[in-house]
Amino acid sequence: MRRHDREEKFYSAIKLDGIDDRIDIGDPALLRITGALTISAWINKDAVQEDWARILAKGSYREDYDLELAENSTNRVCFYLGFGNSKTGVCSDNNSIVTENWYHIAGVRENNNMYIYLNGVLVRSKNNVLPAI
Repeated sequence: MRRHDREEKFYSAIKLDGIDDRIDIGDPALLRITGALTISAWINKDAVQEDWARILAKGSYREDYDLELAENSTNRVCFYLGFGNSKTGVCSDNNSIVTENWYHIAGVRENNNMYIYLNGVLVRSKNNVLPAI
């Protein structure tokens, strides 16, 4: 969907069906981040999902980083980082996400700490859990 405002600035959004849609941009060097990291997205959960749903991800299960929407029974978002054979994460509280509402979520890695924000508010952190940058 594309639209523009009176100043001819273009805005766009992508609607995915939540089943099997994805956008694959390959493996550019620019996204092989090893230092401080912030990833964020606007989400609007419009249906009940039965399993984990990746919102934004780079890499495989135990490598790189991702934001995920947890299974329906918990209604929370999580930020994960993987390091070879291990993966660690930080999640919002249960029932912090409801259907038909817009949320801005952000996962942050700074030094050896992780943070997750919901609508600009820090909701959870983990300290001293990662290899230091």
